[in-house]
Amino acid sequence: MSKICIITDSNSGISQKESLSLGVKVIPMPFTIGGKEYFEDITLTQEEFYEKLKSGADIFTSQPTPQVVMDLWNETLKEYDEIIHMPMSSGLSSSYQTARMLAEEEEYEGKVFVVNNQRISVTLRQAVYDALFMIEKGHNAKEIADDDERFVAYAEAEALLLDSAVMIPTTTQGGNYAVTRVAPRTIPYAHWGNDEDRWKSIIISSDFISKEERAD
Repeated sequence: MSKICIITDSNSGISQKESLSLGVKVIPMPFTIGGKEYFEDITLTQEEFYEKLKSGADIFTSQPTPQVVMDLWNETLKEYDEIIHMPMSSGLSSSYQTARMLAEEEEYEGKVFVVNNQRISVTLRQAVYDALFMIEKGHNAKEIADDDERFVAYAEAEALLLDSAVMIPTTTQGGNYAVTRVAPRTIPYAHWGNDEDRWKSIIISSDFISKEERAD
């Protein structure tokens, strides 16, 4: 089985320290602040960034240079057989387009797979976790990259449906009381976002569900 390394950027929220424990590599995003260049989590901590932001400093962002990306790929391929490169969303940066162009070079053909999963921050972090899980299950880099692209298509279709949908309430809540026909533990739940509005797995009961039944 080939050795696969996942590379993402610091927009994933994965710190350099965490990347070591996960076994992934993180490219630090460059910032120019007051005419000086900084690299996220390398020469600029999150706390320092927010301090400079509050002070009204001029802050400009840019993408990692092609040379930085290629140097990391070349170094990584000395130890790994394949690379899955997961930059931030192509809708927010040219990082994906640049990496995709570089991956078409002959030396990286069949070795570097660049994924445009349209994600950033915690969702990009989750994409990294999902890829690590698939590696553990024995999937190769192409399979993982193709699977991630499939989820992008699914997300775009879901967004289109949600934008044109009419939401029908299935729950009435107020104070400590709730009346619902939704079967317990069939509705998605997340600590962030609006997953509770997704109906894919919901089961609706023909009768109201009592507090006792919910506790079972």
